[in-house]
Amino acid sequence: MGAIGLAAVTITVDPVNDPPEVQKIEDQLVTEDEETILYLSEILFDQESWNPLPKFADPPTPIYQINNIHVATDSDYITVVKDSEAYPPTINLHMLYTEAIGTEYVNITVKDNLATTTVEFIVNVSGENDPPVLDEIPNIRI
Repeated sequence: MGAIGLAAVTITVDPVNDPPEVQKIEDQLVTEDEETILYLSEILFDQESWNPLPKFADPPTPIYQINNIHVATDSDYITVVKDSEAYPPTINLHMLYTEAIGTEYVNITVKDNLATTTVEFIVNVSGENDPPVLDEIPNIRI
């Protein structure tokens, strides 16, 4: 029988940047002139931004870092609001349609430092009954 030997082997696994993941955004129904908030941070995940430290670490550490997450939209009616100071940190889409434009197809782009994900959803804007506007009528001599 031959000799048997043991040796320690070190294996290094280099991380790969996974793109951010965004769950499907359902079609949104909003009313003209009424702000609607879509809580994007509830449906967004990025592996490289995940912080596995305990939620109640001392000092408190957010469980999700959003500083390296960048969100953009192609809609003129949607503003991205990012609050890194909140606990947990949040990224929200504030939708305020000042015109009843009907249907808009919206693209949201989410980037981490290396990868990008784009999702599309539909916003249906219902109008409100705006009061009539009367332009100034000049004096007329009869």
